[in-house]
Amino acid sequence: MKDKFFVAFNSGDAASVIALFAPDAEFTNNFGPIERRDFEELLAWNVAQGTRYTPSDCAADVGGAADVVSVSCPFITHNAVSQASGGPPVPFLMTVDVTAAGIVAHTDRFGDPDFNVVHRPFERWMNEHHPEDTEAVSFGTWNSIAEAEQNGTLVALYGAEWGEYLETNGCAFNETC
Repeated sequence: MKDKFFVAFNSGDAASVIALFAPDAEFTNNFGPIERRDFEELLAWNVAQGTRYTPSDCAADVGGAADVVSVSCPFITHNAVSQASGGPPVPFLMTVDVTAAGIVAHTDRFGDPDFNVVHRPFERWMNEHHPEDTEAVSFGTWNSIAEAEQNGTLVALYGAEWGEYLETNGCAFNETC
């Protein structure tokens, strides 16, 4: 199951990721329970910007209910802004409970460094160079899957432009230039 999740995600196939989940799956992140719709919008935003996950060894625990396998997978998230700027990726731990119906519970928690380490300098650059779109490239500023995709595409576009700007000016992601 974990291989299918990471392969589908890294190939940009949001529909195949969603197909891995049972219809009544529960979702949780660092901030608590979230609705399926919120998970799907976040997935669309990440796929649109070209986020990639680098998984490491997953561990399965079959010690719980007989029909549930719990799988924990540490992975690293490389979003568009960290990829373009050379900034640090974000570590995550994903835990999924899997039954014959698919993934019935999904929890992921990010660690340090978190997304703000790279996003804050990017946001400063956006405010200077593209203030009209600063809000659109910020996390959670969408109200639908279509809007999440649109905003994710903007993150990829402006992230690449920022990366070129940093390279041209000989700056690291966390330097003002």
